Amino acid sequence: MILARVLSRALPMLSKVGQQDVKYLAGTRARHSNGSKMIVYSRIAPSDAPVIAEHMLENFYKFEPFGLALGLTNAEVETWFPKFLDEVLNYYEPVSFMAKDTETNEIVGVAINIIMDLANRSPPPSMKPYLNKEKQPVKWQIVTFLEDLEEGVDAIKFLNMDASKTNKMFGCLFLSVSAKYGGKGIAKTLIRESEAEAKQLEGVTIATTDTTSQFSYLAFQKLGYESIKEVKYLSYKDHEGIPIFEGRDKLLGVHTSARVVAKKL
Repeated sequence: MILARVLSRALPMLSKVGQQDVKYLAGTRARHSNGSKMIVYSRIAPSDAPVIAEHMLENFYKFEPFGLALGLTNAEVETWFPKFLDEVLNYYEPVSFMAKDTETNEIVGVAINIIMDLANRSPPPSMKPYLNKEKQPVKWQIVTFLEDLEEGVDAIKFLNMDASKTNKMFGCLFLSVSAKYGGKGIAKTLIRESEAEAKQLEGVTIATTDTTSQFSYLAFQKLGYESIKEVKYLSYKDHEGIPIFEGRDKLLGVHTSARVVAKKL
């Protein structure tokens, strides 16, 4: 597993995943919500990086419970994240999706994904080259935690897949939905559209992600993902033996564990 070398993630907006009908208009995937409003889904292009980064800073990092429990602020993210996101969106095949409210033209949700070629390509972009351990200590802690979470994980073996026929893996890196659009099935649709796009690529047979909130875990579980590994926050110690989540149980709330989850595509 190499997702942790790419980023950290959590899905605070996914306490409700609604059931809505998806309609197709002139080749554009769209979903009705709240009567007259229409949510349109489309692939994210590398040129969209600036507006996607703006959405993430406003709707993801400000509310993500895992990071907030450790004291992460936008000040540790905003200077380097747009450049990192640009690198991610320019890596390999474009399989990331966004959701827009056609009434306001506002981006209301994004799924930032990546295809990992296990045999023929260099590793995907890493977050740590963008970080300074002294200037972004909390983000450094988060990335290190996720590296530890994924240590020893073998999704191919867990899913009983043939390693010789599994040379590419789909990874959901970020999933973000604006708070006021929660419970409308947007997150669920973003994941499904992303998976469908990934399945069109030869050799992509596994989907995987890290879930750092209870809500995100339940959302992916409903879509068929299975837990490979779980780490309890309050039992985790960093590389210096420090229990970094100690005394933060109230801030974590129901989000008590991080998990690596995966499923066959």
